[in-house]
Amino acid sequence: MVYPYGDDGEKVAETCRLAPFSSLLGIEEWVLFSSHLLGVFTVGGSSSRPGQARWGRRLLFLGAAVAVLFVGVTLFLSRYLDPEALATRLEPRLEAALVREVEVGGVEVGLFPLGVRLRDVTVADPTGLAPFLARVESLEFQARLIPLFRREVQIARLVLENPSADLRVSSEGRSNFGDFSTQPSEVEPDSLDATFAESFGLDLKGIRISGGTLHFENLDDSTSIEVEDLKVNAGVRRESMGPWLFQGDSEATVTVAGRDASAGGAPRIDAAEARPSTGPMSLPLSLTFDLEAGPTFERLEIRSGSVGGEPVFLTLAGTIEALKEPTRTVDLTLSGERTPLAGILAFLSSQLDLQVPGEAVGTVNSDVRVEGSLGPGSKPEVSGTVTLAQGGLVAEDGTLVAQDLAAEVGITRGGAVRFSLNGEVLDGPFSLEGTGATGGQRALEFQLRGNPDLGLVEKVVSLPEGVTAVGRLDTQLRGNGSVDNLRSFRFWGDLAPADVVVTHPAVGVPVGLAMGRISLDGTGGSFQALPVTLDEDQITVTGEVRSFMSYGLPGRAVLVRGSVRGPRLDLVAVSTRPPADSALTYGKVAFAKVGGRTVAGRTPEEAARELRLSRPDSLPIAGSLQVAFDTLVYSRGMVQDLRAQVEFGPSFVRVNDARMKRFGGDISTNMNMTLGRLDREPFNMNVQVQELDASEFLAANSPLGGAIRGRLSMSLDLIGFLDGLLLPEGPSLVGSGSFALTDGGVNSIPLTASISSFMGLEGFRSPAVESWSSSFFISEGQVRLGEGTITGAPGDPRVNGSIGLDGGLDLLSVFVLDSEQLGSHALDNLGITDPLAGRLPDRPGFIQAVVHIAGTLLAPELRADPAAAVRTVAEGVTEQAQAEAQRQIQEQRNRLQDQAAGMLRNLLQPRAPVTNPSPDTLRGDSLRPDTVPPDTLQPDTATAGTTPLEPVPLDSLVGDSLRPDTVPPDTSRIRTLLRPGG
Repeated sequence: MVYPYGDDGEKVAETCRLAPFSSLLGIEEWVLFSSHLLGVFTVGGSSSRPGQARWGRRLLFLGAAVAVLFVGVTLFLSRYLDPEALATRLEPRLEAALVREVEVGGVEVGLFPLGVRLRDVTVADPTGLAPFLARVESLEFQARLIPLFRREVQIARLVLENPSADLRVSSEGRSNFGDFSTQPSEVEPDSLDATFAESFGLDLKGIRISGGTLHFENLDDSTSIEVEDLKVNAGVRRESMGPWLFQGDSEATVTVAGRDASAGGAPRIDAAEARPSTGPMSLPLSLTFDLEAGPTFERLEIRSGSVGGEPVFLTLAGTIEALKEPTRTVDLTLSGERTPLAGILAFLSSQLDLQVPGEAVGTVNSDVRVEGSLGPGSKPEVSGTVTLAQGGLVAEDGTLVAQDLAAEVGITRGGAVRFSLNGEVLDGPFSLEGTGATGGQRALEFQLRGNPDLGLVEKVVSLPEGVTAVGRLDTQLRGNGSVDNLRSFRFWGDLAPADVVVTHPAVGVPVGLAMGRISLDGTGGSFQALPVTLDEDQITVTGEVRSFMSYGLPGRAVLVRGSVRGPRLDLVAVSTRPPADSALTYGKVAFAKVGGRTVAGRTPEEAARELRLSRPDSLPIAGSLQVAFDTLVYSRGMVQDLRAQVEFGPSFVRVNDARMKRFGGDISTNMNMTLGRLDREPFNMNVQVQELDASEFLAANSPLGGAIRGRLSMSLDLIGFLDGLLLPEGPSLVGSGSFALTDGGVNSIPLTASISSFMGLEGFRSPAVESWSSSFFISEGQVRLGEGTITGAPGDPRVNGSIGLDGGLDLLSVFVLDSEQLGSHALDNLGITDPLAGRLPDRPGFIQAVVHIAGTLLAPELRADPAAAVRTVAEGVTEQAQAEAQRQIQEQRNRLQDQAAGMLRNLLQPRAPVTNPSPDTLRGDSLRPDTVPPDTLQPDTATAGTTPLEPVPLDSLVGDSLRPDTVPPDTSRIRTLLRPGG
C-alpha cells in the first residue's frame, strides 16, 4: 500500500484517516479500548460518587496519552521511512552485502500495516560473464511494529515477484557468484546496525516467491541448468542470538542440458566425434525442507527434507559447513525405498523421447551419499547403491518379455561404478556385469551374456514394416571404451545364431542362418563358413571385418575381406525391384550413349536410370570379396562357373580376373573404375571372350542384334571416362584389341544387301564366313580395323578402315572375283572396262576389285576405287597410330595407379594391438577405454582368422596391372595383319 506524503500535518491527517490500525501492529485494540473508557467516563459524570469521577479522569488522561503516543510514533515513522531516504540508505548496504552494484528502481512505504516494497531491483555482474547477476521485479515485506520495541523482528510477509538470476562459470572456472561469502564488505555497517543484526530475533511466518527463474551455465563442461516457474512457500524463525530455522516447500521446472546439447530431443551421436550429445531434460521438481543455519551462516544442517518429482521422491538430510569459505564441506544423504520402476521408466521415456514397450514391474531402493569439498577446482564425491528387486516387463499384448530381474549399481567415493543385472530376458537367461568411472574419460567395461528368442524382439522394439526375425542368438560379449567417445569401444566375444530366419522388404526371400559363429576381437570380427540360405539357394559366407568403428569417419574406411560361394544363386528371386525392360542391357545403352542414339525409344540417360545405374561418390568400406558360383541367375540370363575377385576402396572399384561361361563360351574380364564427385571419372577394362555364340553375345551387348552368326573370340583393352550413370563418353575412349569370327556369317543387313546389289553377287546378301580375324584400335570415336580377310565370303574380301561409334563407315574392301561371275553392271560399278586387262597375273580368270564403303551401317554408300588396285592397299592401321593409342592407355593407367596407391597407403598401415580385458580386470579405478585414439586405427591389418593382414602390393591392386595370360593381339600381330593378303 502506498501513502502520499506532504508536510507533517498532512501525514498525520492521512494517518488518522487510515485508522483503525492493523492487528499486525497491536494498536487497534488500544484505540477501541480508549474509546470504550471515554464512554464510561461520560456516563460516570452524572454520578455523584467522587471516587468514580476520579477514576474517570485517570482513564481520560490515559487515553489522551495513548493518542499522543500514537501521533508521535506516526510522525516519527513517517519521517524515518521516507522512500527517498530509505532508498539512499538501502542501496549502499545492499551493495556492501553483495559486493556488487545494486540499483533500486523505486521504494514504496506503507505504514498501516508497516511495509516496504522495492521495485525493479537489479544486481550487477562485475565479472561481465552475464548481463546481470539478479533482478527482482517486486520485493515486499511487512513487519509487526510492537515487537520492534522488544528487539524482535516479526515479519508477517515477504513476497518476491518474478525474481531471476543468471549464474555463470567461465571455461577457466571463474564464476560470478562464488565470492559472496569470501570478499569483505567495502562499506562497514555502523555499530548500531551491527548490534541490531546480532541481537534481534526474527520470526518470518510467510515467505512467498512466485514466477522465479534461474539460469546456470558452466562453460567448463558445457552444462546448463534452467529453473522456471519457481514457487516457494516458507518461513524463517530465529531467537535472539540463536540459529536460523527454515521450513517450507518449493516447486519448479528444472531443465538440464549436457555436453553439445541440441535444441531438443533425445541424446544423439555425432558422426564425426562419436560423442553422446545429451539433449535437454526437463522435469518438474518438488522440494520440502527443514533447515537450521548457524547464527552467522557458517553451517547449514538439513534436518529433514525430500526432493524429486512424482512418483520418484528421495529423502534428503545432511550438512553443509564452512559456508563462508571458498571451499565448503558437504555431507548429504539421499535415500528412497520401494520406488516403482514403472514411474522411473515413465519419467525417462518422457525425457528421452523413448517409449517403454509395455508395463514395467519391480521396485527400486536407493541410498546415495554426497560428501567432500565443494568449491573452485573441487567437487564432492558420490557413493552409494541403487538396487532393483523383482523387476520385469510385460508387453502390451501380455507377453512376459523379462522377469526375475535383479540389479545393483554401486558407486564408490573414487568415482568407480560397479553394476550388475541378472534375470530372464526374451525367454532366455541374461546377465550384464561391469564397471565404469564417472570422472575423466568416463570409461566403461562390461560383460554380457544372453540367449534371446529373436521372435520376441518385436514385442519390445518397433521393427520396420516387413522386417521379422525368428531363432536364437547366443551372445557372449565383452567390451570397453569411453562413454564420451563411442568410437573408442572395443568388443570381444562370440555371437552364435541358431535357426535364425530374417525377412526384410528389400530382400525378396527369407534369409536363414541355421548355425554359425561370429567372433569379435577388438574393432573387428570374423566368421568362417556361415551357411546362409536364400529361399531354396544355399551359399557359404566367410570373411572378416576390421575397424568397424571407423564407419562414417572422413578419410577412413571399414576393411572387409571375405568370400561368397555356392552352387546356385538366383538374383531375380532375391531382388524385390521390378525387372527393367528386357530390351535394355548395359551394352546397348552404352553403345547408344557413345553413338548419340536412342535405345528402345529412350535416351541413354533415361535407359540408364531405368537400369538403376549410378556411380557412388565414395564407399565407406575397403577390401576384397571373392565370388564363386556354379550358377548365377540374373534378369538377363544365366552364367555358369562364375569366379571373380572384387576389390574396392573409398575411391575405386576393381574386378580382378573375373571368369564365367556365358553365350556358349568363356568370358574373362578385368576392370578398374574410379569413384568421385566429378561428372566424369576414369576407368579401364580388359575383356576376353572365347568361342562365344556371336549372335547371342552381340544381340545382348551391341546394336548389331543377331546380324552376325558364328563363333566369336575377342580381346579388348579399353580406357576412358564414365559419367555419373556409369555410361562411357565416346570421345574419351581409347582401346586396342583383336577379334576372330569362325564358322558363321552375316545375315542380310543394309550393308550386305548394298554390296550384293553393287557387285551383282546374290551370295553376298547373306555371306558365309569361314573365318575373319583382325586387329583394331579405338580412338576419337572410331573403331579402326586392321586388314583382315573374310574367308568364305564371295571374293574373300580383305577389309580395313574405320567404323564410327555412331555407325559411320569408311572401309576399303579388296575382292578377288571370277570374271565370269561379274556382269556388265557390276563391271561398270567397279570401273573395270576391260576384264582381260584386270586379270591377276598369278590367277588367270580372276580380277581384283577395290570398293570404298562410306555412309552408315543403315545407309551405306559404295564406289569403286580403281587407283587402289595398282597400289598397296591403304594401311588403315599404322604403327604410329597404334603406338599413340598404347601411349594414351598406359598414361591413364598410370594416373589411376597413383590415385589408388595414395589411398591404399593411408589405409594399409599397421595398427596398434588391442588387448582383451579379462573378467578379473574389470575394476573401476583401472578402466581405460583404449590407448589408441580412434582416428589412428587402420582398417586393414588382419585377415580372416587370427593372423594379421599383410599389406597388399600396390601393383596387384590397380587396374592397369591386370593382364590376361596371353599377349594382347594389338602388340603381336598388328604388322602381319596389315600386309596385303596377311
